Amino acid sequence: MHGAVKLFTVIALFSLPTVMYGGYSLLRLLKARKLNEFQLTYFRAGHAHAGVLLVLALVVLDVVARTGVDPTTQWIIGVLLVTGVLAQSGGMFVHMAIGKPGTWSAGNTVTTVGAVVLAAAARPMVEPGFEQRGGRVITDAELRSLSAEQRRVLARKLAALAETDATADRTPNLARRRRTVLLVAVLSGVALALWTLRLGADLPARYLVGHWDLAWVGFDLLLAGSIAATGMLTWRGSPARAGASFATAVLLICDAWFDVSTAAGSTDLVTSVLSAVLVELPLAALAGVLAYRQLRSLVAPALGAHARV
Repeated sequence: MHGAVKLFTVIALFSLPTVMYGGYSLLRLLKARKLNEFQLTYFRAGHAHAGVLLVLALVVLDVVARTGVDPTTQWIIGVLLVTGVLAQSGGMFVHMAIGKPGTWSAGNTVTTVGAVVLAAAARPMVEPGFEQRGGRVITDAELRSLSAEQRRVLARKLAALAETDATADRTPNLARRRRTVLLVAVLSGVALALWTLRLGADLPARYLVGHWDLAWVGFDLLLAGSIAATGMLTWRGSPARAGASFATAVLLICDAWFDVSTAAGSTDLVTSVLSAVLVELPLAALAGVLAYRQLRSLVAPALGAHARV
């Protein structure tokens, strides 16, 4: 077991204790009588689905590891499994928090999407020849049937693959660091998704905040500084211009989001939407394109040199 299968297996195993904690939380809520019958039903459903689907994910990953499918398919199946488990079980908790008996809510939609995503993850496993992917070996008879030119082409390709594998073997620490960063990023994303579900259920629609003026003045100063840095670095041709452009794009998107989501009244909402559509989002798209082109201009020479070697 290696690569994507190993990573998503670790994620599933680390997620199992959260299901166990969910059972403990359910017992405490039952004892305190804090849930009504509707909420209790969907809490149990979400908790049960989370446990069963995690076990299902582990089984699917084990099957994928044994069949030796290509790495791209492994990543696709792993991402779909994690997303489907979170959506299908998490949607039930969302419905518990915001739904009402006999009515459809956003939680039901999330659960339905999760079921579709899980079906998409399992689809490659029912395709013809799935069990043979990555495991087929060329037979002696097939080798003898090749022409001399075909054998030379095959030999060159095998030699190139061997050189690539040798290069990869010389950089195990780099690969290990990349896997570690990816694992931390995925686990952080899963934790943030669960935390966001809780916030969606607990946060009020209105809240009186302090230092409102300081928050917005500080953010706008940060945005202005980022835009100025992008222009200055681009004018000087600095390699750092790609990072500045990307930061500016992110800040502009955040500016548009919070302008619209915190607007009070129809006039403020219309003004915020127009500002986002006509100013902030187009500028963010422009900054994103600049960042992409600048990164390509920086990376292309290195890729060309590597290809020539």
